[in-house]
Amino acid sequence: MQLHFKLIVAAALLLIMESISSCGGSAPLNTTQNSPNTPPSIVVQPADQTVPIGSTATYSVIATGGPQLQYQWSVNGGTIPGATGPSYTTSIVEAQAYTIYVGSYSVSVSNATGSVQSRTATLSAGPRSPKAGDLRYLSWQQIDTAGIYMDGGLATDLPGPSEFGFPNSLGTPLTIGGGNCSAAGGCGWGMSTYILPPQSPNLSIYYIGLTYQQFQSTINATISTNVVINSLDLESPYNEAAFSWITSTQFGGFDYRLEVVNSSQIQSTIAQDGQESRIVTAVSFDGNGNANLISYGWQGDTSTVYDAQASIVASGDIAGEAAALAGEGYFISAFGG
Repeated sequence: MQLHFKLIVAAALLLIMESISSCGGSAPLNTTQNSPNTPPSIVVQPADQTVPIGSTATYSVIATGGPQLQYQWSVNGGTIPGATGPSYTTSIVEAQAYTIYVGSYSVSVSNATGSVQSRTATLSAGPRSPKAGDLRYLSWQQIDTAGIYMDGGLATDLPGPSEFGFPNSLGTPLTIGGGNCSAAGGCGWGMSTYILPPQSPNLSIYYIGLTYQQFQSTINATISTNVVINSLDLESPYNEAAFSWITSTQFGGFDYRLEVVNSSQIQSTIAQDGQESRIVTAVSFDGNGNANLISYGWQGDTSTVYDAQASIVASGDIAGEAAALAGEGYFISAFGG
């Protein structure tokens, strides 16, 4: 399977990528009742469905009549070869350019005494859903119980470092750029954290601000198979840097990679990462104008291939671009500038 993501670069750099879901369609229903020498009648019509990209949908019909009811499913008015049962499971839903509409499905039910056509049921592509356990994705999507919300901030005064840890919590990446540093020394970053309920999968988030010279050695001391760095901001003109990371005592098997490339190599680098089933989770430009890309592979999913594309937007257009892509089912896996 080949999936797609998009990278947006500007005063901030967004990496938008598709993910896949292990969710499937509903179980087929087969409660056909046969009545001798009566024409078929549809009791339960197929329903409209929206499923995540990367999943399948199952359409079902319940009909009465007899004997020997026969079924033939169609999509967009054309018959589907071999789809001759009371239920039909679609192929994997893929992204459609500029639309979430995928197709329309219906079924004809017939016997020796007549036939009846079902209603037309639509299929739409919903947001992509990350695989459970893959911390490379936005990890709050793994939690379905609301926690306690609180805002916070991280500030540094040379020489640093300044660190905050939030056990049994998740949080946003650090704010990136936007004039958060002072020529007099020191930078500030905002974030929001959420205290998780007791039944959550033992996730914690940490934030650290430090000098520009310290960030590489500190990252090297932080990385582990159960750690994913989810934001990075290099403020070399101010000799400052910051990053955040998520840890888990339940999930693991992640391998870290830092790739420092010039702007012309961003596209080819993330494309190669995608071919290796890697996802970029943090990015920032350094004082030399190079992009620092942090990517992860996960032993729990080594077969998914991602197709990446880079584009540039102005700072004021980032929110609109992200909203438009989200409407197409994308999610943001990394951002920077």
